[in-house]
Amino acid sequence: DRLLLVGDEVHRLGAPSAAQILSCQAAMRLGLSATPERAGDGVGTARIMEYFGGVVDRYQIRDALRDGRLTRYRYDIRRVVLTAVEQAQWDDQTKKLAVLRARLREDPSDTNLNHRFQRGLQDRARIKKQVSGKVLVARDVVRDGYSPGDRWLVYCDDLAQLASVRAALTSLNLPVREYHSQMPGSRPETLKWFEERGGVLVSVRCLDEGVDIPRATHGLILASSTNPREFIQRRGRILRRDGSKVLASLVDVLVMPAVADTEQAVLSVIGPELSRALLFARHSESPSTITTLENACVELGIPLTRLEQLAQEGFEE
Repeated sequence: DRLLLVGDEVHRLGAPSAAQILSCQAAMRLGLSATPERAGDGVGTARIMEYFGGVVDRYQIRDALRDGRLTRYRYDIRRVVLTAVEQAQWDDQTKKLAVLRARLREDPSDTNLNHRFQRGLQDRARIKKQVSGKVLVARDVVRDGYSPGDRWLVYCDDLAQLASVRAALTSLNLPVREYHSQMPGSRPETLKWFEERGGVLVSVRCLDEGVDIPRATHGLILASSTNPREFIQRRGRILRRDGSKVLASLVDVLVMPAVADTEQAVLSVIGPELSRALLFARHSESPSTITTLENACVELGIPLTRLEQLAQEGFEE
């Protein structure tokens, strides 16, 4: 009755591997997270909520921006279109997913089938994350926006994309470093170099959670999962307060379909990204971006209410 258990980044405790922790009979329990719900994992979310007694208080980003706890930010988007080959790969994977989804409706308890479906979603998402045009977009965005003293975080999907982006930015004679779990050298020293000198830090995943870089001024998202936690955490890296930072900047690369013949085909490609973009834009200092996104929805025939639903979807990787 004198034990207090504190779960920081409490969303992680919903995973099956953490079940033993939630068996601890602590009389007092406190869970902390910017994103307590586990995407696509109702069982894991319920496990967290039952143990900690549900959400008792929320401090929203609009509250933190209003109170000066976070840095105000500009938000801009860039578009890149799937190539014909990439679109064909996407369509082929979508057909396979449709078959698996139909079989899951018949037997939702089939864990092997569900695992195959989740893997299929990841395989399809990888097509969009690694669209070939993203490297050139990254080069152009940083080239046009970088000024000496800036501190840019660039989020890539994997090491191959990271290498291509780093090469493209290095060709511009910019100070570029990479940051990931397999990197040579010291990660703490790399962050120290970045904090002291500025430049561009090209990363894969490692900057999503638990890393404090308050002097980061710019973020460029080249690849993001449909899990809201990932992109919310990535935005959070550049919103940390620093005495010299007045306004941060976030640029998001959205992938557009090469063919937009049906609403469902459009939504499968751009829907989750538009949801993320609208969420980011509504809290930003860039009202024109909201208008651009809403106009894009109208042009594509996508109801804004459908995007609100998509914003709640996604899955744990």
